Amino acid sequence: MGKKKKLRIKIDIDRLERRCLDTESAFHGLGKTTPTPYGPYTFIDRGGDTLAIAHLDFVAGAKHFSPCVISGDLNIFNARLDDRLGAYVILDLLPTLGITSDILLTTGEETGNSTGAFFETNKKYNWMYQFDRRGTDVVMYHYETKELENLLKGVGFTVGRGSFSDIAMMSHLGIKGINFGVGYYDAHSDRSYMVWPD
Repeated sequence: MGKKKKLRIKIDIDRLERRCLDTESAFHGLGKTTPTPYGPYTFIDRGGDTLAIAHLDFVAGAKHFSPCVISGDLNIFNARLDDRLGAYVILDLLPTLGITSDILLTTGEETGNSTGAFFETNKKYNWMYQFDRRGTDVVMYHYETKELENLLKGVGFTVGRGSFSDIAMMSHLGIKGINFGVGYYDAHSDRSYMVWPD
């Protein structure tokens, strides 16, 4: 058998910059925004049977957005990549790959008060996922089972251990949740950066 062909996925740097630098309220017009005691969440119904989540709040406040190529890989330095990179992936990148999910945009995750905890729906989802993790492993929090771990390892993921993200507060939906590493590093720092292999 021949070598597996590596999938090359290009990102829209201008759109990512916009997602990183926009205010939280700039996202509210994308769907139905609902207030909670910890701030709003915005739900976008795209007719999906899975739910994708990203949080819009961030820790570091620097507003730079600096792309450069290092050793052939695209590197972008931005303090808000946690989790604006995740927002870009679910809002803009996945649809270009033919992946359709409903979307929940939250706030309060960085203080442990994710507004995702207040999300209610009559829709029945197969599972929920998030891109809110440094590096490239996956974590499942309290949703982990040996069967799910084996499925993820079977398609090439490294399974790690995580402490918290929005999906950790959303077990009331009655579905499994997975948080995928999305390639950012030094989260919560003005020096935060991402690496996108070219």
